[in-house]
Amino acid sequence: MPNQAATLTPLNRAVPAVVAGVINAVLTVIVAIAFASMLWSGELAQFASSGIGVVMFTGVVVVVLSFTSSIPCTSGVPQDTPTVIMALMAASIAKEMTGATPEQLFMTVAAGIALSTLLVGVFFFLLGQFNLATFVRFIPFPVVGGFLAGVGWLLVLGSFSVICSANPIDNPVVFFAGSTVLKWIPAVAFCVALMVVLPRIRHYLTLPGLIIGACILFYLGVTLFGSTLGEALENGWMLGPFPKGGLWRPFRYKAMGEIQWQALAAQWPSIATIMIVSTMDILLNASGIELALRKDYELNHEMRAAGITNILSGLIGGQCGWHSTTTTVLAHTIAGQTRVAGIVCGALSALMLGVGASVVELLPRCVLGGLLLFVGVGFIKEWVFDGFSRLSRGDYFIVLMCLAVIVGFGFLQGIVLGLAAGVVLFVVNYSKIDVIKHTMSRAAYRSNVDRSERHTQLLQEHGSEVFILKLQGFLFFGTANSLMGTIAARASDREARKLRIVVLDFQLVTGIDSSAVMSFTKLKQLAETEGFLIVLTSLTTGLRKQLSKDLLAEEEGNTALTFPDLDHGVEHSEEMILQEHRKDVRDEIESFEKRLAREFGDSNVTPLMSFLEKNSLHAGEALIRQYAVADDMYFLGSGRSTVELELPDGSLLRLRTMQEGTAIGEIGLYLGQPRTASVIAESECEVYRLTKESLERMEREHPELATDFHRFIIRLLAQRLADSNKTLRALLG
Repeated sequence: MPNQAATLTPLNRAVPAVVAGVINAVLTVIVAIAFASMLWSGELAQFASSGIGVVMFTGVVVVVLSFTSSIPCTSGVPQDTPTVIMALMAASIAKEMTGATPEQLFMTVAAGIALSTLLVGVFFFLLGQFNLATFVRFIPFPVVGGFLAGVGWLLVLGSFSVICSANPIDNPVVFFAGSTVLKWIPAVAFCVALMVVLPRIRHYLTLPGLIIGACILFYLGVTLFGSTLGEALENGWMLGPFPKGGLWRPFRYKAMGEIQWQALAAQWPSIATIMIVSTMDILLNASGIELALRKDYELNHEMRAAGITNILSGLIGGQCGWHSTTTTVLAHTIAGQTRVAGIVCGALSALMLGVGASVVELLPRCVLGGLLLFVGVGFIKEWVFDGFSRLSRGDYFIVLMCLAVIVGFGFLQGIVLGLAAGVVLFVVNYSKIDVIKHTMSRAAYRSNVDRSERHTQLLQEHGSEVFILKLQGFLFFGTANSLMGTIAARASDREARKLRIVVLDFQLVTGIDSSAVMSFTKLKQLAETEGFLIVLTSLTTGLRKQLSKDLLAEEEGNTALTFPDLDHGVEHSEEMILQEHRKDVRDEIESFEKRLAREFGDSNVTPLMSFLEKNSLHAGEALIRQYAVADDMYFLGSGRSTVELELPDGSLLRLRTMQEGTAIGEIGLYLGQPRTASVIAESECEVYRLTKESLERMEREHPELATDFHRFIIRLLAQRLADSNKTLRALLG
C-alpha cells in the first residue's frame, strides 16, 4: 500500500503545517504574555509592555531551533521555568533600587535578564560541545520533582500577582478584600475548568478553544454588568493600559551607563540558579518529546543548537527559550515531520511585535492568571499529591524538603540541599546492595586445570579451606565494611575447616574509594592474625594502584598475592592446598599403561594400545589448532597442556589446563565439527592419538573394547557436566 504522505501535493502538505504553526503561535503568545506579566509586575508594571515585547522577540529568535534540530517538527518557545526565577530576581532588584530613576530600574532588570539568557546559552553550548549533556540525566529524580513543585508554587503566587497585584502570603488583607476577591475568583474558576476539561477532551484545539471562550465570557460579563472595556481597563481587569506603538524595546547598549551594577552583582545566586534549572528543564522537555514522538534526540547536538539560540537572544536583550514539549507534539500530530510549523509560529510572533500594545492590553487578567494558576497547580498536583502514591517514602521526603526550602529560602538553596539529600539517600540505598555477588569454596568452584583422581579427591576434601568471593559494584566504607565482616565471620568459624586462603575477584568492581582501602588494610591485619593468605584477581591498573601502598606492599611475609583472573587465582590456591597436604597423596608416578589398566582392565591394555599412535611435543608446540578439521582425539600420557580460545581481538583465553591421563578433543572426534579452541603444550608432552578410522576399526574388531571405550567417554563427559553444574549452583545460589 503506498505511503499516503508521499502522495500529497506540496499544497496539501503545507496547509496542516501552517495550521499547526498558527495554533502554536496563539498558545505561545498567550502563555508568553502571561509569564511576562508575572515578571514585570508590582513596581515593574510600568515596563510591562516592553517586557511582553522581550518575550515576543524571544519567540522569534527560537525559530532557530526549527532549522537546526535533529527532529524537524521541533518547536521552541520562551520558557516558564527560568522566567519564574527571573521574576524573583527582578523583584529583588526593584526592592534594592528604591529611589532609582525608571530608566535605571528598567536597564538594570533588562541587563539581568539578558545576562542570564546569555550565560544559559554559553552553558548549553559548552555542555553540548564537550558531550556532557547526558550527564545531567544523573540528577536525582526527586530533586527534579522538588524543583518542579517549587516552580509550581511560585507560579501560583505569580498568577495572583498578574490577576490582582496581591497574593495570600504577602498581602492577605488586600487579597481577601471584596474588590480583590472579585478579580481572582473568575481566574480560579477558569483554572478549574482547564483541569476538568483538558484531561477528558484530548484535542489540539481544546486549550485554544477554552482560552478564546473564556475571553468571550469575560467580555459578555463586562457588558451584562453595565460596564465598558474602558472602565474595565481602568479598574485593572485587563493588562493595559500600555503606551502606544510597538511592544519591543530593544536593549540599548548606549544606555548601559544607567545599569546599577552593584544591584545586579548581588543577583549572582539567582543567575546561577537560572543556569542550573534551565539545564534540568531543557533535558526534561527533550525526554518528554522523545517519549511522545518515539524518536531520540542527539542531546549534545540539541544543547549546542539551544545554546546558539539563547546566545543570540541574550545579546539582543531576549529571554531564555528552547524546545517545547506541548507545541512540538502538537505540530507533529497535525503536520508530521515538518519544519514549517515552527517557522510560521516564529513569523506570527514577529507580527505581534509590529501590531503593538493596543491588542495585548485588552487581554483579561483573569484568563492569563488562570492559565498561570493551572500550570502551577499542575506541577504541585503531580509532585506533591500524586507523588505520595507514586514515589518511595525517601524520594517523596526529598521532594517535600526541596519544596519547603525553595519556598522558605530560595531555589538555589533548595536544589543544593536536595542534591545533598539525594546523594545521602543514594549512599544509604547503595550500601544495602551486597557487594559480594557470589560466595563459594574450592569444593564448589574449581580452576580450569584437570587433575588426577587422587588430587581431585584431596581438593574436594580440603576445598572449604579456600574461601572465594566474587565482588561487584563500587566499594566504599559501607560495602567494604560488610565484606570485612563476612571474611571475619568465616575466619572465626571454629566448626568449619581452618581458613587457609581468601580469594577476592574484582572483575565486576567499578572502583574503590579511600575509606574502602582502609578496610582492606584491616583485612591484611586480620590475615596476619588468623594465618590465611589473600589472593586478589582481575585487578585493573587503577585498583592495583590504590591497593599497592598497604595491601600489596613489597615486603617480607606479604600476605597478599595477585593474579590476572579468578581461574589462575584458584589454580594457585589449589597448588598450595596440594602442597600443604602432599603427605596425604602417594607420589609415585603411574605409567600411561597402568592408568589404562585401572580404567579398562589389564586384559584390554594391549589391544587398546594397538589403536593408539604415540607422539611427542615440545613446549609451545600446538597439538590442536582452533578451527581445524576434527577427525581424532588424544590422551595426554605425560606433561601438561593448555586449551586456549582465540578471541576476536586476538587475545587468548585459557579454557582448561590438562595434566597426564587427560582425554583431549573427544567432542570434535564424536561430532566431526571444526575445533573450537587450540591445545598448546606447556612442557614436554607425550600424547597418544586415536583417529576416527582407528575407532571404527576398534568397533569392528573388538566390539566389547569399543563399548568400554564409549562408556569411558560418557563417564568423562558426565563428570565434566557434573562439575559445571556444581559451579553453576554455587554461582546462582
